Amino acid sequence: MRELRLATELDFDFFYTIKSEEKNMYWTGHDCRPNKDTLKDWFINKLVPDSDRDIFFYFIDSKAVGYSYAIYNENFIETAVSVLMRYEGLGYGKEIVRETLEYCRGKEENLNFHAWIFENNIPSIKVHTSVGFTKTEDYKMLATKKMYKYEC
Repeated sequence: MRELRLATELDFDFFYTIKSEEKNMYWTGHDCRPNKDTLKDWFINKLVPDSDRDIFFYFIDSKAVGYSYAIYNENFIETAVSVLMRYEGLGYGKEIVRETLEYCRGKEENLNFHAWIFENNIPSIKVHTSVGFTKTEDYKMLATKKMYKYEC
């Protein structure tokens, strides 16, 4: 059984695990594991009903394999996705993004989606373009890495 659902406080340990993986730290611009207490405070604050963000977890047979988020802005919804390293390449990232977009479209009509993706993050580019995102000319720098905006 596959399920995308909104995060609860009980999901924090998985969130900390995935945010502590080497590739997740790299793609989010961090050099080391997040501080667990600081991340937990942030996580709990994002679960309140009036938060600007929804955090989702994706389960396969009751096992968490990845997460996504949607940040609600006035004119668009920004999304991001991550899959545990041991589950990469199995199509779960694509499923997570597709289901996240479906959920958001049901909540907020007529908003565009975008994602900021590092130019060399080929797996994320493939996931997003496979569900309809296209690369724009907009970019920003994070440290010395260039991120392009993809829209859907």
